Amino acid sequence: MGGGLAFLTKKQFNPANISNQKRVWEAEQRAEKEAKAARERAEQLKRERDDEELARARGGRTGGDRASLGFMYGPPPGLADEKKTSGAAGDDNDDGDDPFGPRGGFGDDVDDRKPAAAAADAS
Repeated sequence: MGGGLAFLTKKQFNPANISNQKRVWEAEQRAEKEAKAARERAEQLKRERDDEELARARGGRTGGDRASLGFMYGPPPGLADEKKTSGAAGDDNDDGDDPFGPRGGFGDDVDDRKPAAAAADAS
């Protein structure tokens, strides 16, 4: 007879078993990844808090998420340039900010039309 305790390497609970070593290694890798993610999140929170503290010290406003979403509450970036170029081109459109004009969608030429008899006399 021989073999002694060689059968233990095939048991599920044995730490020398290759599959057990693989499971342990994977668990360690998962734990390292989670710890790294937690460290990165903590660093990000610290940076955000420092930025807010600096803004408070400067007398600025602090908004957190609202500050990062400020672009949604302001006019689009190209709107000011568009207004400058349309005004310089000699646009006769005095509608202001309303895209449909003061009459709610009707063009300026609707009320300015001449009656058919006046149009025939003018030509």
